[in-house]
Amino acid sequence: PDDIPDSEAIKEKQEKANKALGKLQDKKSKLQGKKSALQSKIDEAHQVKQRINDLETCPTCGQAVNEDHKADVCEEKNQTIQDNKTKLQTYQDKLDEIQTKINSFKEKQDELQDAYEDAVNAKKQLDVYKQKKQRNQELQNDINDIKEHINEQQDKIESLNEEKETLQNKIDGYDDLKENVDSLKDKKKSFQEERQS
Repeated sequence: PDDIPDSEAIKEKQEKANKALGKLQDKKSKLQGKKSALQSKIDEAHQVKQRINDLETCPTCGQAVNEDHKADVCEEKNQTIQDNKTKLQTYQDKLDEIQTKINSFKEKQDELQDAYEDAVNAKKQLDVYKQKKQRNQELQNDINDIKEHINEQQDKIESLNEEKETLQNKIDGYDDLKENVDSLKDKKKSFQEERQS
C-alpha cells in the first residue's frame, strides 16, 4: 500500500503543469505577436526604400528628389531593418526556448498521465486484492466453523458408537440369557416328560 502512487497527488502535479504550460503558451503567443509586428515594420521599411529609390520627384512639392536625400532615407530604413532583424532574431531565440520548454512540459504531462493511469489501475488492483483477501478470510472462517462442526459430529458419532457397543453387549447378553432360558425350558419340558412317563 505504501508503494502505490497517490493518484490525487499526481492529479495536482498535472494541474500545476497545465497552468505552467498555459503561461508558456501565452508568452509564446505574445512573442509571436511582437515578432509579427516587427516583421511588418521590416516589410514597411523595405517598401519605403523601394518607393524612395523609384521616386524622381516629390509628390508633395513637385521638386526633383536628390540622390543624397534618397541615400539618407535608405540608410535610415536600412538601420531600421537591421535593428528590427536583430530584435526579430532575439524574439525567435526566445520563441525557440519557450517551444523547448513547452515540449518538455508536454512530455512531462504524458509521463504524469501515464503515472496517473498506473496509480488508478494499481488502486483498483489493490481494492480487488483486498476484497479477495477479505472473501478468503470469510471462507477460511467458514471452513474453520465447518471443521469445528465436523469434530462435534465425530464426537457425537463416537459417543453413539460407544452406546451402540454397550447396547450390542446387552443384546448379546440377552441372547445368551434367552438361549439359557430356552435351554432351561427344554430341560424342564424333558424333565416333565420324563416324570410323566
